[in-house]
Amino acid sequence: MRLAAGATRRPLLAWDRRAVAGIDGFIANSTETASRLREAYGVEAPVVPPPVLVDPHGVQEPVPGVDPGFALVVARLIAYKHVDVVVEAFARRPHDRLVVVGDGPEADRIRALAGPGTTILGMVDEPQLRWLYAHARVLVSAAYEDFGMTPAEAGAFGCPVAVLRHGGHLDTVVEGASGTFFDTLEPGAVSEAVDRVDAAAWSTEALQAHAATFNEAAFTDRLRSLAADLVGTDALGPGPDPLHQPGAVAIGPLPRRAPRGSSPMAVIDRTSLGGGGGAPPPGTVRKVRLPELDVIRVLASIEVVLWHLTFSGWAMADAAHTVKFSATSQIIRYGYFVPQLFFMVSGLVIMGAIQNATPWGFFRGRVIRVVPLFWLLCTITWVVSRNHHHFEPLTWQAYLLNMSFLTSIAGGPFIDAVYWTLTVELFFYGTIWLAMCSGQLHRLRTLLLGWLVVGGIVELLTLHADGALGHFGFLMRWNCCFAIGILCWMLQQDRRDRFAWAMLPLCSLLAFRAVWLVAQEFGAYLQPGQHLHPWVGAVAIQLCVVLMVALALKGPTGWVSDRAAKHWAFAGALTYPVYLFHENVGLVAMDRFHWVNKWLLVSVVFACVVAFAWLATEFWEKPVIAWLKRRIPAQRPARRTSTPPPDVPPAALPPAA
Repeated sequence: MRLAAGATRRPLLAWDRRAVAGIDGFIANSTETASRLREAYGVEAPVVPPPVLVDPHGVQEPVPGVDPGFALVVARLIAYKHVDVVVEAFARRPHDRLVVVGDGPEADRIRALAGPGTTILGMVDEPQLRWLYAHARVLVSAAYEDFGMTPAEAGAFGCPVAVLRHGGHLDTVVEGASGTFFDTLEPGAVSEAVDRVDAAAWSTEALQAHAATFNEAAFTDRLRSLAADLVGTDALGPGPDPLHQPGAVAIGPLPRRAPRGSSPMAVIDRTSLGGGGGAPPPGTVRKVRLPELDVIRVLASIEVVLWHLTFSGWAMADAAHTVKFSATSQIIRYGYFVPQLFFMVSGLVIMGAIQNATPWGFFRGRVIRVVPLFWLLCTITWVVSRNHHHFEPLTWQAYLLNMSFLTSIAGGPFIDAVYWTLTVELFFYGTIWLAMCSGQLHRLRTLLLGWLVVGGIVELLTLHADGALGHFGFLMRWNCCFAIGILCWMLQQDRRDRFAWAMLPLCSLLAFRAVWLVAQEFGAYLQPGQHLHPWVGAVAIQLCVVLMVALALKGPTGWVSDRAAKHWAFAGALTYPVYLFHENVGLVAMDRFHWVNKWLLVSVVFACVVAFAWLATEFWEKPVIAWLKRRIPAQRPARRTSTPPPDVPPAALPPAA
């Protein structure tokens, strides 16, 4: 048996690590469990203790034959609970009384060890358990627990505890405040700990206050805040997504009760969330995980990469595009509308993610998710292309301007042409942040309508302007695409939303116009023999609107299996670095090896870009994000004032797109 176990251990460990690779995040129920996760998987799991489920204010029912003032054990009668050690300790205390609640395979052996003062009740109902907690003088636990619920439950009734100094007890018991510890599994050590509890003076209020840190309200707050941090940071479209999932997750009202004996760790897994149905219950927010969006995201990113590497430049006689792919131009040439699809998806995901978020949480999330990977890839792109003879000279000033995200304002050159979409995204984030700071997000319909009107007026007034003013108008042109995503989110909440249905045709018409204008502007630079039909891209964006609305209404279609969804999500996580990195670097590589078969060349270049995107994500983005999260507080630091600052609700990190 040992030989077989040794032979299978390594492949089983490798399989186990692969199996958890697609998990969005771990939540441990104690520092003991977090330590095990760290050893097994090398992950830092945040701790959310489970809630105390026994209500101290509920109905109590006295247990016949049991008088107040006893010591209490509440545990399953199995080996690792070590109830036998406690029973032996009280067998040596003939004038003391012990009540044991629980049943299990060790029951007969424990009964045989019991002294005259020990009563083994077996299973009791909840009113009787409340009475026992309320009338016990001490709770004793000798178990090796991952968490250990009973010390927290006893504290809720004002009962001190004597517990083994191990595992979850270190989280639930504060020595001298809620109980005391014994260090060895010896009856004498247990007896001495009980004597110390009996000799001390305990404050019922202090015991209950400590136990309140494990009540349902505290659990709900911790879980909501942590879930927002772990899964509210997703990105759809060309945006950073270190958790490898782009969809939103339902963080609605939690159930009033949870099953006792639940798993020692929680794993946030969004693949189980579904959609469909009508309006959600009042006060809830429906956020549906859509694996189909991963597929759209990956396919759209491939289209963008091919458009840049095989069509856009040589069709405009750009000297940097030295390899021509005229055979593919009939399909690839209309890839210019794909960024607008990403904008729509970004609007949908951002709205789902900012629920319960704070302005500080939004700002922190943007800095952590957007900046590190962009700085790395912008630097590499600048180094690769600054001295290449086909590109304009890229000075240090241009590099620093791009790194500061102020290129559009200063009218300076983008190091890579694709960075204009990141500017549009940041403008959208800024608009959302201002709305959050104003506290007016509950007036979403009014804000959305005003945003579209103001944006349309500004865009028309600056249509022929140059420089920063012209680019500002260009940014406002894409408000309609983000608005479509927001309207889709509204339809997720209530498919009968009249405002959303009324605004969708208007926004779709504005998107049609915007993409038509892009085609005309781009077509003006095409060399003779190349042309675009503006209506093709404009119609394509309308089909994307229909697809987005259909997914918002229906939810997951079931076409993407759970297993396939993990692979698509992994690929989708790489679209942000691929998007930032592919154009200039890819063109330099293709120019360097222009003598290679062009189909082989573009395939190898694309594969190398994807491989580098993975390396950048694994070995730069994730470590830097972890470092930043430890140093940038999740809540805004309080200002020094003469009066205490108000409580700040937990921050939920919205996604980058």
